[in-house]
Amino acid sequence: MNKKLTIENNNDNSMVAQLRAIRDKISLEIMHMNKTQLKSYFKSKTSLFSQEIKKRSKK
Repeated sequence: MNKKLTIENNNDNSMVAQLRAIRDKISLEIMHMNKTQLKSYFKSKTSLFSQEIKKRSKK
């Protein structure tokens, strides 16, 4: 399932509802993971925030 498509389909909903949908999706993905699996899961996820921090630290 495409993450962007899911969020874009929820444009009728409020921002809070969209954030709740994202939270629920992540909760389902990490439900049965152990500690090492969780670490690798979150390391593999990239966000705009982490990309911005990396850009600023290089300057």
